[in-house]
Amino acid sequence: MKLTLRKKIVLSIIIACVAFGATLAVVTYYYISNVLVNEKTNTIGQLGFEKVREIDQILSNNQLFVKMLATRTRVKEFLLDKTEARRFELLNIFSDYAKEDTKYLAIYLLDEKGNTLISTDNRFNGQNYSFRDYFKKAKNKESSVDVFIGKTSNEFGYYFAHPVLSGEGRFVGVMVVKIDSKSIDDSIMNSEVSKDGSVMATDENGVIIFSNKPNRLFKSLGNLSVSKKEQIASTEKFLGKEIVPIQYDEAQQIINNYTKPETLSIFDTIDNEKEILNVTKLDQFPFYLVMEIGLEDVEGKVFKVTMILVLIILTGLILMSFIIYKFVSIIIKPLKELKAFSQKISSGDFSERIKINTSDELNDLAKSFNDMTDKLSGLYDKLEQKVKERTEKLEKSEVELKHALLEEERVNKIMVGRELEMIKFKKEIAELKNKK
Repeated sequence: MKLTLRKKIVLSIIIACVAFGATLAVVTYYYISNVLVNEKTNTIGQLGFEKVREIDQILSNNQLFVKMLATRTRVKEFLLDKTEARRFELLNIFSDYAKEDTKYLAIYLLDEKGNTLISTDNRFNGQNYSFRDYFKKAKNKESSVDVFIGKTSNEFGYYFAHPVLSGEGRFVGVMVVKIDSKSIDDSIMNSEVSKDGSVMATDENGVIIFSNKPNRLFKSLGNLSVSKKEQIASTEKFLGKEIVPIQYDEAQQIINNYTKPETLSIFDTIDNEKEILNVTKLDQFPFYLVMEIGLEDVEGKVFKVTMILVLIILTGLILMSFIIYKFVSIIIKPLKELKAFSQKISSGDFSERIKINTSDELNDLAKSFNDMTDKLSGLYDKLEQKVKERTEKLEKSEVELKHALLEEERVNKIMVGRELEMIKFKKEIAELKNKK
């Protein structure tokens, strides 16, 4: 297919614009995607940090409360001299706290052997909890916070424990406060991430103790070793529930080898989408906050922005093509005139002159064409004059030649006549000689 110069120029520019537009769209897509992902990563990291500080403060307040109870003089006196009057007095004090704030599911006191002496929940009285980690830590004069399903109450909650020491610093018992998990869970739920993502809290083993997705509760983030499973089972924290893993092995490894908060990008095979996961440990407690945000909305925004950009580019291309077409038409017009002018010259018509006022190379070319036409016209006129002169000479020579030929013919006739007369004369002489 033959393409005109105008079509070639327009087509070349359109191809260049399409290539540029496609490159720009791809670069924009990846750039915006990278910016939004980084923004999401920074946001989830900041939210994790802020939420951990908030939860840390709540737990610290409750830990301070149990420490306050454990260091009360009446508690020490009762454990050293267990009279009914002192037991009744402490029970009233504990009960007043439980009535004042319903988050306290149970406030109870254990002796040095782990037996429950006083409790606001009668089910706890007489029970031995020496197998609990909080009791073992208290014997080592350590305060602790743990979370599990109560063996007696079958209720899930946070257990704050603090050792009770005598005046000489001897371990004499443990003060324990069981708190409803809702008071802490509500704080975790009150997060921007929970609106369009998921929030989880785990214990030191990576077992999920809270999630805004209930089906994840009491499951581990990733696969646990056999020894770890046996250790968890021995604590009876989850009453023999089988701890099965979900799909976050990377997060599980972060908890197993925790050094600092980490944010990672993963592909969730269950949700079938890319996600950003942040793991942050509480400063003073053996719990981890895990926040998860899907990137589906990011990809949607990036796709939307890219499509808008593509539409803008296409609109620009259409407008640009129209402008280029008109502009090229203006540029090509003098070339068309030059083409028509050259065709007249090739046919021998030197009467016209081309006028192009573009103040550029085309104007110079038009002047060159005009100069060439002037020269060709002069040469053609001289050539015609010479042809005319030669024609006249040839015609004159032809007339002279005809006259010369006629004269020669006449002379030849005379000579032939003389020759014939001579032959006749010789013949007559010969005849006379014969007669003699």
